[in-house]
Amino acid sequence: MIEVDGSADHDDEHVLDGRQRRRIDNKRRLFQAFLALVNEGVVSPTAQDLAKRAEVGLRSVFRHYPEMEGLYQEMALHVQSVVRQAFSSRLDAADWRERVSDLAQRRALIYDTISAYQVAIEAHRHESRPLNLHQQTLARMEQQSIQATLGDVIGSQAHVAEALHLMLSFDTWLRLRREQGLSNADALAVVVSTCQALLGGVAALQQPR
Repeated sequence: MIEVDGSADHDDEHVLDGRQRRRIDNKRRLFQAFLALVNEGVVSPTAQDLAKRAEVGLRSVFRHYPEMEGLYQEMALHVQSVVRQAFSSRLDAADWRERVSDLAQRRALIYDTISAYQVAIEAHRHESRPLNLHQQTLARMEQQSIQATLGDVIGSQAHVAEALHLMLSFDTWLRLRREQGLSNADALAVVVSTCQALLGGVAALQQPR
């Protein structure tokens, strides 16, 4: 009877497992390096930038990301995950003014967190259908969150709903923070006061006469 020594097979498995772990680790490091560079304001990191920051070879960059667009698409999914998690819990304050304030504060926090990523995505959306779809998805998420939180106050006032969507959007927040140079607190005050004024008119119409 011939006994088969399986040690060689086990060694091969360990080698493969080690290589697989390194591949997974290198891809993770590349994506984290990409996020870090974008967060620092580098809108279009190069493969050389990534390799240096992640401390991997240049070939590793192209092995995992033959096209740089793949990194932007992963970043877009990351942004959606962060936003979805932030929007997942309801704001159930009885007073609609408190709900507006809470909603705006939540968005102020999340928008400052994703700001650099969104700027980079917007800069490249004309080159990529997935990135364009991401922007549309984010807008829908924002709109659905408003309806879930303030739908009972908005009622059938579609123009008010659209105005709130605009005021509570990332684009408005970016303009207030970047172009108009407002601090987080001042930008938040602008958003809250405007949204409360919009809804105040609707609430007044709903009061019994």
